[in-house]
Amino acid sequence: AGFAGGTRYTAQDGTDLGAPQKVHVLRVDFRTFDGTVGTDFGPALNGTEKLTDLMASTGAIAGVNGQWFYNNAPGGLYVKDGKLLGSATQGRGGVKITRGGRSVDVDAFTAHVTLRAGGESVEIDGVNRVPGDVWNCGGVGGDLPTEKAQHDLRCTDGSELVRFTPEFGRTPTGAGAEAVLDATGRVTAVNTSRGAAVPAGGSTVQAIGDRADWLLEHVTVGTRPAVTERVEDSRGRRVALTPDTTILQVGPTLVRDGRVSVNAAADGLIREGTDQTFTYNWTVRSNPRSMIGVDGQGRMMLVVVDGRQAGHSEGLGIARTAELMQALGAREAMNLDGGGSRVMATAGAGI
Repeated sequence: AGFAGGTRYTAQDGTDLGAPQKVHVLRVDFRTFDGTVGTDFGPALNGTEKLTDLMASTGAIAGVNGQWFYNNAPGGLYVKDGKLLGSATQGRGGVKITRGGRSVDVDAFTAHVTLRAGGESVEIDGVNRVPGDVWNCGGVGGDLPTEKAQHDLRCTDGSELVRFTPEFGRTPTGAGAEAVLDATGRVTAVNTSRGAAVPAGGSTVQAIGDRADWLLEHVTVGTRPAVTERVEDSRGRRVALTPDTTILQVGPTLVRDGRVSVNAAADGLIREGTDQTFTYNWTVRSNPRSMIGVDGQGRMMLVVVDGRQAGHSEGLGIARTAELMQALGAREAMNLDGGGSRVMATAGAGI
């Protein structure tokens, strides 16, 4: 039947409509709240932080966990304050937040970053991630075993260009090549190994495999290679990366235009091949969940459901999660990182 053997607690198969659930709902009503809603990641993208520590450092009054993380860095498209900081899983769902949270849109996103140097253009495979490691797959080409989105699956690509910004922190080291660009975009160094620090306001471009040869051939000290970025929505329209734009690519989508709307295939929740154990465990089975949405009155909703606690809170499968958000009045809703990472906290009461 395509399932690996194992023991499962069948009460958490997600089919019991009467299972107890502990649901925490935070509504942000911008008719009375004059603050903002945004994202943060601590001192560097490369590393993880506790939600309560992030709240304390930013003076936040409330928060929930947000994006997935792989190799200690965010996974999926991440745009903060208009700056592209994380690679896209092409065509996967995400949430765009503008106007300090007063506008919340759920859609699917793609992103392409291009480097032009020495008279040639080439696509950069990723931003702020380990070269060769394509978590969730869905990259820009050459990924193995698949180029389609596959959640929590590590695809590989032995020939990549990856751009790093100062937000990443300590960059990966290893064989290959790299170019170091200052704040004006001028190349200050071209190295035959990887791991140089990112200059303040500047960037580095690391290369492995055949891309390392390309970089060494086309990028030279003193030149100013052109880097262009383009983010598009599901209709192919360019998304303006204004200073008040934040995008988190998470998922799956749960509610669109007030109706349940889950595309498990596009969001990589249905594994290629015959073994569907992951799909059962992640999508069908009841789990702790975190969600974001906006209701018909324009109020942002941050929601956390406890799970895997028999008799207290069983958790939800993805279908029931979408139904819950719809029942709470969401006209747009998106699943966030959940499971053992799910947490909601307020400055006054803590977790």
